[in-house]
Amino acid sequence: EILDYEAELKGYKRIYTPKIKVLHHQNVATNQVYTNLVEKTLFSNKCNFESTSYFLKLMKENEGV
Repeated sequence: EILDYEAELKGYKRIYTPKIKVLHHQNVATNQVYTNLVEKTLFSNKCNFESTSYFLKLMKENEGV
């Protein structure tokens, strides 16, 4: 969402094509580091909080742009 937001602000064009496939392996690296579910959940929540906080700050800085 942050990338799309910044592209929109800068007037960049985005295209969609079903020919491109993105392979995303959910939590593979995280699962290798965190075997404890509580620690993994805390880590994931911390990352989500930081990302959301950055996005909110970015949107606030660009109000009225």
